[in-house]
Amino acid sequence: MLGVAIHALHLALIVLGTVGVAALLLPQLLTRSSGPLQYHAPATLEEHENRLAALRSAVRSGTLTTLPGPAPLLTRVPPAGPDRSSWRFLAVTSTLAAAAVHVAVFPAHLRESVLLGAFFCALASAQVVWALMLTHRATHGRLVAGLLANLLTVVLWALTRTLGLPLGLLPGREPVGAWDLAAVTWELVVVACCLAGLRQSFPPPAPHGRHPALQAPAPGTPSAQLRLGAAGASSWAWVLASAAVLVLLTATVPVT
Repeated sequence: MLGVAIHALHLALIVLGTVGVAALLLPQLLTRSSGPLQYHAPATLEEHENRLAALRSAVRSGTLTTLPGPAPLLTRVPPAGPDRSSWRFLAVTSTLAAAAVHVAVFPAHLRESVLLGAFFCALASAQVVWALMLTHRATHGRLVAGLLANLLTVVLWALTRTLGLPLGLLPGREPVGAWDLAAVTWELVVVACCLAGLRQSFPPPAPHGRHPALQAPAPGTPSAQLRLGAAGASSWAWVLASAAVLVLLTATVPVT
């Protein structure tokens, strides 16, 4: 009875994931008439000092909210278009594919140990949550967290296939199978995507000594919501290949 319930949960997760991906594929129906406010950094240190002097003068005279000036500090900019970052698209889809594998092997590990079953359940849940968070907004902290978590998962998998786990959790070595190889492959793809995102969207800070007011924001920071419909052909080819692997594993490889 428990096995039937677990398989039903697995099927429900796949259905919900499909529905979620379909929802992300829909184009944005409504767009704002005006974009967000954008700060214009001063071009020179002299301009920065002039702005500070004007602000101090406005504070003293009580006209801060009506500060005149030929070059406004804040202006409306057109709303950003959909994020077409291939690395971000691949990171989200590969994470969801790895989570599907962990859900599929959850019943077998639960039969081995409640602790192992709880670990795989928590791991799959964390992967789904991280993928949804990355879809909404890619930040430096989320990319670092995804990089470290997937690296630790791969290292843990390597230990279970070579040495086992201490404290009686897994006294012997686990055999290498198609399910775990697929999951590790997707997790390594996520690691590579996080590295690519960190290098492209969050470059190193400016050299020491540069005035902070003159340091422009990092170009290409993927702060917009990810629109899967804007992905390229290569990204969709990876999605179709991943889906085919999941279907092939489900149909031909028993989970042990």
